[in-house]
Amino acid sequence: MESILIKIAGEVGERLIPQVLKVASRVFHNRFRRGIASLRGFEDGQTSIVLSSLYPTSLVNTTFKPIEAISRTQVRGISVLAPVPFTGIRDSFGLARLTAELVKSEIDFELRIDPISDQEKANSNLILLGSPTSNLVAREFYHRYLPPTARFSYDTQYAQMMYDRTPYQGGDFGVALKYRNPWNEERQLLWLAGLGPAGTEASALFVIQEFDTQAVPQEIQRNPYWITIIQAQITDDYVTGANFRGGRRLV
Repeated sequence: MESILIKIAGEVGERLIPQVLKVASRVFHNRFRRGIASLRGFEDGQTSIVLSSLYPTSLVNTTFKPIEAISRTQVRGISVLAPVPFTGIRDSFGLARLTAELVKSEIDFELRIDPISDQEKANSNLILLGSPTSNLVAREFYHRYLPPTARFSYDTQYAQMMYDRTPYQGGDFGVALKYRNPWNEERQLLWLAGLGPAGTEASALFVIQEFDTQAVPQEIQRNPYWITIIQAQITDDYVTGANFRGGRRLV
């Protein structure tokens, strides 16, 4: 009987121990790997960074002129070339910072040019780069799915916005917002936008460099969904920092 029990224990150990080690390895990897809290949840599934295929030709009338753009760009590896002129120069700087962080965090991603179908929106975690005046998917999210506690008004002509009864003015202001993907609530959505190009770049810089710092309230850091108002720190025409100016957790 003792020999039988030893044999059974040995067989169980042979099967169980590798599984335990595998799970422990995954937990250790997820806990200690390079990563930031602002991208929590993007490790699961594919992530699509949605860029604009439009650029404004008249801020007064908010009219747009479409440009020919590739429908899809696969991105693999660390070297990422921003799809200029499909996005602005400062958007490209923000995109370069963001994609480098995604690679370090081992998050699979691809670049997409809007518009994309509802099915495509539902299949992936989404990172929207650009304001509602330039990014069609961001425009739909803003008008149809933006939660009430994140509601803000904006005017790109005068580079001003109003959030939580507080006015912000200047193209160096931006918004970074994380919420559940409204096309598939099992996925995540991160929206990076600015009143001007510097604000958009600063929003990208904020989520990868400043979100985990003491400047951001823990109530926001510890919550999966939040909105933050960002102001770019500019030195010699370069965005060198991103300062937290306000925000709250979202439910």
